Amino acid sequence: MLRASTPANQGLLSLLSPPYKRLATIVLSVCALTADTASGDSTMPMDTGGAWVYTLEADYEDVRDGLVEAIEGRGMVLSYISEAEAMLSRTADTVGAPRVYTAAQVLMFCKTDLAHALVGESPHNLVLCPYSIAVYQLDKNPDMVYVGIRRPVPKVRAYAAIHQMLTDIVLQAISDQ
Repeated sequence: MLRASTPANQGLLSLLSPPYKRLATIVLSVCALTADTASGDSTMPMDTGGAWVYTLEADYEDVRDGLVEAIEGRGMVLSYISEAEAMLSRTADTVGAPRVYTAAQVLMFCKTDLAHALVGESPHNLVLCPYSIAVYQLDKNPDMVYVGIRRPVPKVRAYAAIHQMLTDIVLQAISDQ
């Protein structure tokens, strides 16, 4: 499947000059989105720029519970569950915003050894902890469940292990659906 974010495609893109690189990235992204939609492959994330988002047709509560089980099954404890949909719905009228989600939560947790490696690399990496996984349904597409994680942070070496763990948790949870 074509993806602008794969290592092979990144290598090819690095050979292009900036105007062609941007065009090639757009073409690869459109191809990837089209292929994802056509194949229904929930194990391939959509790269939104700030996040990797996995999409699947499933029950929201089942996916959320699967994520919680995958997190807790690795010996971690959820430190906080942000009720994002409730907050956004409650404040939408105040700012004149439309309703976006039918359900949305952000699960937050930490893994001690990875957190210490992260801040050991730089104390300013604290902003990357706790780790979070968003699970949500869009108001315009309530049959689909979306699971998002922060995209890789290449300049922070210690984040690679965290990103791999987040990916493994998501893949475990969605493979059970």
